[in-house]
Amino acid sequence: SQAATYNFDIFANQGLLNSTSGCVMTLTDNTNDTNLTNGVPTKVETDGLAVAQASVRFTVATDGRCTYVGTKQVYVSIHAAIGYDKQGSGNDNYVFYMYKNGTQLTGSQTKIRTNSNDGSLTMIYGTLMEENDYIEVYVEVVGSNDNMLIKDWQVVIRE
Repeated sequence: SQAATYNFDIFANQGLLNSTSGCVMTLTDNTNDTNLTNGVPTKVETDGLAVAQASVRFTVATDGRCTYVGTKQVYVSIHAAIGYDKQGSGNDNYVFYMYKNGTQLTGSQTKIRTNSNDGSLTMIYGTLMEENDYIEVYVEVVGSNDNMLIKDWQVVIRE
């Protein structure tokens, strides 16, 4: 049964999905800024538009939270492609982070300096996950209070 797949590993079977954990989450056409304060990492505002395109042992909330619902500990690789639109004028430094359970994952930061409004970046990270652990994306502005609009993203988490 589907419920049993949370407790047992299934591999190389004809007609049954392999039980390798993972999810694909997308965000498209977001128009709500992430309101930022200088030096304060803030969870990305998705305007409730985050969607699970596929998931095994993960759930995806519309606010951009991916939660592992399997029962065994797994090591996952996290890949994100993010399209943004800097608000305000001038050059600003931003830092994007991966957070797990509300805590910044050490070394997950991706720093950018932008003077243009539209841009994109990629992030890659890996971590151990246990039942009910969750991953979120945060952004921080350094040196100003200019907001950031995360227009779209594709986030893949894969065991």
